[in-house]
Amino acid sequence: MNTGIKNIGIDARTNEVAELMLEVVKSYECEHAGNTEKVIPITNLCGYKMSRYRVDEEKTMWFTKEKLNKNTSDKFAEGESWSIRLATCVGGKGEAK
Repeated sequence: MNTGIKNIGIDARTNEVAELMLEVVKSYECEHAGNTEKVIPITNLCGYKMSRYRVDEEKTMWFTKEKLNKNTSDKFAEGESWSIRLATCVGGKGEAK
C-alpha cells in the first residue's frame, strides 16, 4: 500500500504522520492459529526525535487515540533525525508490557 509519503517535510505534524501509519497497518490481515486476523498496532510505544549523543529527545510521536486527537502536536523541523517504528501484533491487545 502506498500512502504517498516519501519524505516527511518541514512542519509536518507528528500526529498526522502517525495516523497515516496506523491506517496502513490496520489494512493488513494474516493467518494466526488457523484464523485470519487483523494486524493490530501496539499503541503504547512511540517514535522520538534523536540528536547527537542523545536518544529520546523532547519530541515524540505516539500512536494512541488520546495523542492523535489532540489539537497540538510536534512538528518535524529541518535537520532533525527521528526513529519511528510502529510495532504490531496479531491476536493480542495492542500494548507492550
